[in-house]
Amino acid sequence: MLKTFKSIIFATFILSSVGYAQSTYFNNTYDFYGTADIAFSVLSIDSGYVIAGPIFDTTNQFNVGILYIDNFGNEVWRKDYGQYWISEFAGWSGSLIPVAGGGYALAGSILWPSGDADIMLWRFDSNGDTLWTQTYVDTSVWAAGRACLQTPEGGFVIAGDVSNNLLLMKTDSLGNELWSNVYNTNHIGMSIDHSTDGGYVVGGGTAAPGIDDQSFVVKFDSSGATQWMNYYGGPLGEDGFIVRTTADGGYICAGDTSSALNIGLGDSTKIYLVKLDSSGNTEWSRLYGTFALEEQATGVRELSDGSFIVAGDDIGGSSSFGTYGALLKIGPSGDSLWMRYINVCDENSFSIHFRDVQQANDDGFIVCGFKAGNACSPSQDMWVVKTNCLGFDEPPQPTVTDSVTDVENKLISFINESRFSDSILIEFGDGNNQMIRNPTHTIRIVESNIVYDTVNFFTYAYPDTGTYTVTVTGWACGDTGVFTTNVTVPIFVGIENLGLNTGATLKAYPNPFSDYTTIEAIVPEGYASAKLVIYNMVGTTVFQAPVQNGFNKLTVSKDDLKDSGIYFYVLYGDDELLERDKMVIIE
Repeated sequence: MLKTFKSIIFATFILSSVGYAQSTYFNNTYDFYGTADIAFSVLSIDSGYVIAGPIFDTTNQFNVGILYIDNFGNEVWRKDYGQYWISEFAGWSGSLIPVAGGGYALAGSILWPSGDADIMLWRFDSNGDTLWTQTYVDTSVWAAGRACLQTPEGGFVIAGDVSNNLLLMKTDSLGNELWSNVYNTNHIGMSIDHSTDGGYVVGGGTAAPGIDDQSFVVKFDSSGATQWMNYYGGPLGEDGFIVRTTADGGYICAGDTSSALNIGLGDSTKIYLVKLDSSGNTEWSRLYGTFALEEQATGVRELSDGSFIVAGDDIGGSSSFGTYGALLKIGPSGDSLWMRYINVCDENSFSIHFRDVQQANDDGFIVCGFKAGNACSPSQDMWVVKTNCLGFDEPPQPTVTDSVTDVENKLISFINESRFSDSILIEFGDGNNQMIRNPTHTIRIVESNIVYDTVNFFTYAYPDTGTYTVTVTGWACGDTGVFTTNVTVPIFVGIENLGLNTGATLKAYPNPFSDYTTIEAIVPEGYASAKLVIYNMVGTTVFQAPVQNGFNKLTVSKDDLKDSGIYFYVLYGDDELLERDKMVIIE
């Protein structure tokens, strides 16, 4: 049975007051058999999303799982395909593709009991039912399909490897093999895309025994002839490239690279992106990440504005204990616009990974991967997250906390703890307001395994004492959240005796005290009412008692004031300040 953790779906968002959300959000896991499932590919369709990947069945064999969920993350149907005692594997990141006329195709492989593996190609209709499958058998070698494309003629092109040698294969519309070519030794094809000239571009990694791996990109013409091939990375190894053709006719490549290139980023693996022109020349290359143990990119897509969205994972950077899913957006020139670390489990020790990303139906992002078994759930499950256009998996949550900074000057400090917001507007309750851009406090700074959150801190001077209703409105991708709180600006009571010559006197003894003190107060004649008020250091009233004209004597205990420290006691007549002084409670 399918089960879901931390499903977050908002049509309307409420904090202290009402806000309105226009995006859908969910953060779900999906379990086929309670064992081990992985989502390698996600497609955005009009009515929801289709996800594919390997699932581990009750016979301890891998099958191919297809899952269809609606726009709110609810399961519509799921299918799984496999044979008894035979493992079938869904290819690599982005291996599920839409097919012209409807339905889907998937490149992968089948592992026979003998240990031999062959390439497989599945053709599904729009309901996930199999129209046909093709197996490309060679009993003498181990072969795997990693990714596929549909050709303009309606056939398919498959990228993969045969005994760790790069393979490119073309079929007709029914999957019948037209030609197949084996290329460079110890090279694995991991992704494939069309080039603008009618050929193909393949990304992957080397797998030579005894040497450090490198990422590569190779360009083929429409008949499978090699036109150029380039290698990328440093001497300590990479895990291979996912490559996509860009609107300008070039290519964007995403993977990771080890510490030899990580100048200033620590001795670890970082996300590695390279932008190529149509001839394979490097236009720019960048590293992204913090001082994490490992960060890698496993999916990349170009967006309509020329920017890029990248999916992957982060081990030890966002948390000292586990792995987060990482979602990164970069500009056309490689500048980092934002990076999000997303979790599905509140347990400290977890392992979760993203494997593919697409733009969603509402300009947000749909990301898939898997969650390993942990205290939240013992099984390894498919993991699918729907974010808004800023990569947040929850709507705006504006929040501020306040404290008195300077009673005399009516200064209030605000700490902005708003989350998941592009901008917030703070209305102070006195007719003034302040706009804050990019207020989210989830930016990670990691030094010596200590993680810090950066926050916005500022002060505001109120015109007068009193209580003000502060309203904070947060926005993100057209969604709104509203938070309200009351802020009290206290009366300034000072520290030393005023000596106002009102005829009033005020004295406490013993002072300082540990158990109790006696307060003597003389109120001049002529006041209709009088009172003694005790304030704490921030001006909050902690004790109040009426007094009369003439001599008054009151006993105040430490229990009346609760805590040790400095207090101010003030004498009023008809709300006029007559005298004030300070008292100290010691332990």
